[in-house]
Amino acid sequence: MIQAEEIIIRQAKEGDCAEIANVHLNSWRKACKGLLPQEFLNQLALTFKRRMNMWKFSNFNKKYSFLIIIFFAILSSELFARAGGGSSGGGGGSLGRALGLRQHTGGSSLIGANLTLILLPIIFGFFFVSDKYIQYKITKRKKFINKILLKISLIEPEWSEENLIKITKKRFEEIQKQWGDHNLSELKDSLSKNLFIDWQEKIQVQKAKGEVNTLHSIEYQDVFIVDVKNYSDDNLDTFTTCFDISAVDQTVVNNIPTNNYLANFREFWTFQRDNTNWILTDVSQTEGWKRFVDGHIVFEKS
Repeated sequence: MIQAEEIIIRQAKEGDCAEIANVHLNSWRKACKGLLPQEFLNQLALTFKRRMNMWKFSNFNKKYSFLIIIFFAILSSELFARAGGGSSGGGGGSLGRALGLRQHTGGSSLIGANLTLILLPIIFGFFFVSDKYIQYKITKRKKFINKILLKISLIEPEWSEENLIKITKKRFEEIQKQWGDHNLSELKDSLSKNLFIDWQEKIQVQKAKGEVNTLHSIEYQDVFIVDVKNYSDDNLDTFTTCFDISAVDQTVVNNIPTNNYLANFREFWTFQRDNTNWILTDVSQTEGWKRFVDGHIVFEKS
């Protein structure tokens, strides 16, 4: 006699995001197999890390998901109709062939194809414009902070942008190595108390799974300061660096590589002074840009 396992249903938590993202990732790959080049599915559009970031970016998804749902609903109706309805009708133009669309004599099918072609550039155009706007705001902030740091460094030379970037690159590489080595003793000295507790829990989960995640072949596309808070009390000082990076992200499970891909990403790292050292207090992904770009600058003369 086989006894059924008990199924427990509960609300998803932050710690579940990795498993949820993995389910979505595999589902998308199966759904798109044969429709898109396999190399594209494996390496570019549907990497695990990108799906994680998309899932975490819930506010954006809630606000604009109706556009994506409409587009994929129309596209899916065309695909299913084609799979179950034979191959009546002639092939469309080059864009139509690229999208896998056909012209049919049926009115609804033709309308669906036309709507898909209309919505496709609108949706991708929206994301393109949104990305350009974010880049414009970040670049504007970069130039503004550069001028602020020039003034501050005249009074306190250690606040020169060159020095801060040198510090953050060094700390970035040290902390990445400590993370990959599961070196909790060194991480404890590199991170704030709250961040260390969070990372310690994640490393313990990795150890239980026999998992190691490393970042190597790091190339800095751009590194610049986006936020500065210089208080009269030095131990309150903080600054935030924006990293635009290209690197190989590798995951090994029980000594077997499971993921090994070139990733391009943007992260914001916030450091706080701890006597003569700078410790990491926060790491934010691309979606956190507004918090830093719109943040207030603080400069209190001693």
